[in-house]
Amino acid sequence: MPLEDPSTIDIVTMPAPGRVELVIADAGVTREADKRLSRLLRKLQGYATYATSAEFAAAYPGIPLAQISILVVCRRPPTPAMAQIAEVLTIPVRFEVFDPEQQAPGKDTFMTRALARKPSRGRAAARRVAAAWVAAKRIMRR
Repeated sequence: MPLEDPSTIDIVTMPAPGRVELVIADAGVTREADKRLSRLLRKLQGYATYATSAEFAAAYPGIPLAQISILVVCRRPPTPAMAQIAEVLTIPVRFEVFDPEQQAPGKDTFMTRALARKPSRGRAAARRVAAAWVAAKRIMRR
């Protein structure tokens, strides 16, 4: 449950040389709007802390804060309050909805790009996130 665990960085990608995108996976486990917003804010705070840490600087040397972005991949559309979040510190935040059961063929999203790449840690992580969403959906049906 990535959104529900504020202590982990879900996925880190490098969409272009010299750029880092930190990805938060909101698998739709938390349904209440207030709790979902609260958990997202805690997760964003953790991401901002990581982006300004010595650990990040060691893992991604030479990447300035201006070259970092945060993508929140949501199973369900963000709430209006969530959609108001445009940045944390000076790091831009954007949202993308991904429903594996409703995904249009050929639609360009983070998940379709991640799954189409050559095998890597990013692709494996994307598959784990997609699997987590399918598992969450099964749990919600019970």
